[in-house]
Amino acid sequence: MQTRYTGKLPGIDGCIDTYLDAWEIFQNKEFNVEDLRYKSIQRGDDPNNIPSESALNSRLYRLAAYGLVAWYGEGEYQIACRPDESAEDWQSELTERLEIIYDEVESKREQREREVRDEEDEIELIEYNGEKYVSAFVGDNSDVQGQAGFYLSILDEEEDHTGIVLRSYPRWVVEVEELAEQICDDDVMSETVCPYRFEQVKSELPTVDGNKEFRVFLRETRFLP
Repeated sequence: MQTRYTGKLPGIDGCIDTYLDAWEIFQNKEFNVEDLRYKSIQRGDDPNNIPSESALNSRLYRLAAYGLVAWYGEGEYQIACRPDESAEDWQSELTERLEIIYDEVESKREQREREVRDEEDEIELIEYNGEKYVSAFVGDNSDVQGQAGFYLSILDEEEDHTGIVLRSYPRWVVEVEELAEQICDDDVMSETVCPYRFEQVKSELPTVDGNKEFRVFLRETRFLP
């Protein structure tokens, strides 16, 4: 859905003052905040009305984000959109800037989506007594049907793993223990899509990254093709 911007840009008044000062003093030349402040004083501006170098840099940095000023790093700037140009000239300059921003946003969004997919595809294995268990985080709302579908999608009879380890916050110990009992009940699992059957090996409450975590290790007992 397309929306029309009707608000006011934050801090725009002070930014425009600095933009016009920079144009009047430097025109198309590159400049830095130190020179801008010095030459503003030199031309007779009231020192009390001239922002500090830090404030000037903040304003110019924001103007660079708007697209009116080019930023070269290390406090170096140059007017990008001249105040004596037409609106069409500005639109051309800002459209190019928007295309750059759009490409950056798209690239970052795609990167995040890839990272999410990679996290979803990644299988974490936890070792217990020399055996490897596939990690499955569960909570108070987890159920057998959901777990069965998850196991079907991640477990591979050819892979080197012993079973599943249910992991949760300690406050859900009772719920997770009940879930583990259901997963180890062949009659219950026969009503699901999961071809694996399990038995409980061990439950523990280790400290992980400074926090307690409840774990229940479930070993695969057989696979029903």
